[in-house]
Amino acid sequence: MIYFGRRARLCLLAICSLGASQLLVAQDNTLDLKSTFKGNQEQPKVMYIVPWQSIQAPPASYRPVSSLISENFQLVDREEFQRNVHFSDRIEQAQRDEKERFERYRDSLK
Repeated sequence: MIYFGRRARLCLLAICSLGASQLLVAQDNTLDLKSTFKGNQEQPKVMYIVPWQSIQAPPASYRPVSSLISENFQLVDREEFQRNVHFSDRIEQAQRDEKERFERYRDSLK
């Protein structure tokens, strides 16, 4: 057995008692909060989801052939048709002019 001197034993005893006293103090400073939550025991185990809006049928993804035929063979107002042709021509001319201006600008940079 290892022999300790009297001083060594006293030092060891002091260190152990200090550690134990710190544990006791730390335990005294803790605060235990106890609470319980109790819910309603009679709540149902099933949930029902009720829509708040009426269900509507999805839009038709196809058009009947008869509507396509009638759309292609409708009466056309002469003035409206000429106006559409005129606007289409002006748009195409503006696009051509813009393209020509861009090409001239690009060529000037070379």
